Amino acid sequence: MNNRPLMLGAIATYLAIASAVNACPSDPLPAAPNVPATVSQVTAPDNVLVVIRREGGFCRPPGCFSEVMIRRDGTYRFSTHDAVSATGRFRWGELQQLRSRIARADFEQILSGEPVSNPLPDLCQLAFDGPEAVYRFYPNGQMQEIRGCQTEINADSRLFQQLERLYQRVSEASF
Repeated sequence: MNNRPLMLGAIATYLAIASAVNACPSDPLPAAPNVPATVSQVTAPDNVLVVIRREGGFCRPPGCFSEVMIRRDGTYRFSTHDAVSATGRFRWGELQQLRSRIARADFEQILSGEPVSNPLPDLCQLAFDGPEAVYRFYPNGQMQEIRGCQTEINADSRLFQQLERLYQRVSEASF
């Protein structure tokens, strides 16, 4: 029995996985792997309220991402690694609801939640199989970052449900 095709298939699979892992380098803003998010003394750029970002997955350098940056006045900017860009404005009531939820958010509790179990500590499975969700909040001018590969995000949270709806609506309308 000839095992050569089986061996060549295994080698090809290994090389494909290795090149995919190396093909998506980190962008300029990621947190260090396996390091819990913390409060940062970073001032909110351009009056930013929150940034909803997706990064990682199968992509070529310089990496892949898409994000919706929402400013305190309700305007937003959608951008991607492919230079797709769109701007717009959320309805006032929607913005007020989001501001209120962010103001009431207990980031200390959110960040103290269950860490994501990962069988491969140096590889975020979410960011390898698909994009990782990253949320950057700027309450009181200090950045709070929550990364889906580090913190188990409560899908029942109204704040995160609203953020996901806004992200989906803007990203789908931008393509």
